[in-house]
Amino acid sequence: MGAKAAIGALDEAAVMKLADEGVHFDQTLPVQLTDELVGGAKVAQHAAAGSALALEDWANLPSVLAYGALYWDRVEKGLVSVAEAVAPAGEQNLVRLAVRATTQGNQVADASLVHPRELGEKVDGRLRYEQVRSAVLGDEQ
Repeated sequence: MGAKAAIGALDEAAVMKLADEGVHFDQTLPVQLTDELVGGAKVAQHAAAGSALALEDWANLPSVLAYGALYWDRVEKGLVSVAEAVAPAGEQNLVRLAVRATTQGNQVADASLVHPRELGEKVDGRLRYEQVRSAVLGDEQ
């Protein structure tokens, strides 16, 4: 236990938003995924709630980070990347990848499926998720 895998880096939009929010971090550090997140209690919680990622979604996390739409979560005070999930036809789910940027490292705090309507959730009369960057068209053709 305790293994980590780098899945990407914070891009310019993420760096600028974190600076605007006063979050202190080291932008030279990669975003890391820990084995505790992949096989720990959160995975069991998401499985019970029906929001667990499929194997293909876990494999696509680097693309979610690099190309997904980027939001600032006003409640959790963190960055969230979202992208379409690998799901059977007809299901409208997004992969939600929450990243915590700290001086000790940039880490995936949570990875789960969400319905697109959650991006419109309001807290205290304001949208919970503030869009920082639209999805980026990748060169995956």
